[in-house]
Amino acid sequence: MKSNLSALALGLALAFGASTAMAASATITINQPGGSANNTALATQQNSNLGDNSATILQEGSQGNATTSQDRNSGYANASITDHAGSNHNVGLITQTRSRNATGSIDQSGGNNQATISQVRVGTMVSGLISQNGDLNVASIDQYRGGNNNATINQSGTSQTGTITQNGARNSNATITQTAQFTPDQGYNTATITDTGFGDTSTITQVGSGNPKWATIDQSGIGHTADIYQRGSMSTANVTQSGLSNTADVSQVGSYITANVTQSGLGNTAVVDQNGAVLDATVKQSGVGEGTYITQGGKNNVIDVSQSGLFQTATILQSGSFASTGHLATVMQTGIANTALVQQTSASVAGTATITQGGVGNNATAIQM
Repeated sequence: MKSNLSALALGLALAFGASTAMAASATITINQPGGSANNTALATQQNSNLGDNSATILQEGSQGNATTSQDRNSGYANASITDHAGSNHNVGLITQTRSRNATGSIDQSGGNNQATISQVRVGTMVSGLISQNGDLNVASIDQYRGGNNNATINQSGTSQTGTITQNGARNSNATITQTAQFTPDQGYNTATITDTGFGDTSTITQVGSGNPKWATIDQSGIGHTADIYQRGSMSTANVTQSGLSNTADVSQVGSYITANVTQSGLGNTAVVDQNGAVLDATVKQSGVGEGTYITQGGKNNVIDVSQSGLFQTATILQSGSFASTGHLATVMQTGIANTALVQQTSASVAGTATITQGGVGNNATAIQM
């Protein structure tokens, strides 16, 4: 009887100890108040079997450096870095790897700050959030593998840069929002990335003050690459990709410029380079191995390209400035291995070039000097 009671007591002790260990957690809090400059904070949690892990860093003052590293945590890894109002030239870095679930957030208020979140091989739920209020700030979120990845960058101020990269996740969602109070010499930008596919890469870069710019990337499928660069004012760029391994590269410098790229199918490439004012380029690709290459400058010029089929190539170059509608180039191709080249360079006489090809192995060239 005594032996049985001892065994029961031992079992209860083991069970209680196990439940306590499972409920335990590891917590780090670093607070650097007072507004002093040049503070450094480092929080590291690794190889932890204590369940959920939390690391919090609070800093006041400028030229601070805050770093949090969480690796191989068995439970939920949660990390946050906050730089209080008026903090400038601060650097915040959160690295989370090989944990079951992870949440990382950085909140910075001030100018010339840098925030980076890296989340690699995290399990089911992954979330990254960067909020910045001020001018000349830089934000980056990198998520590799994982189950359900969510990345958000919110920036308020001028001359902001935000980048989100998501690779290898089963489900992903990415949003970049750049806003600012508008003044004659300070603009506000808006950028949105949505990635619901696998192995996609997206980058939006918008620089320069003045009037606003808008950029949107929407990806579904596998292995797409999209890049948008805009400098100037009142410009819009939209990229929509579905299918497999499509590439879109849009570069716009100037004012009142619009680019719309829509890709579906396999291995299509669209490159749009516009420099000037009141320019418009539209590219629609559905098929396999199609390529569209647009270089457009000047003012009041329009290009419209539509491709469907296999291995088609369209190259269009336009320049020249006009008071109203200037050069207008339209290319439509269906079939196999079609090639079209349109080049309009007159600066005084508006030209219109229309190429329509259907069939096999066509080649069309239109040049107006």
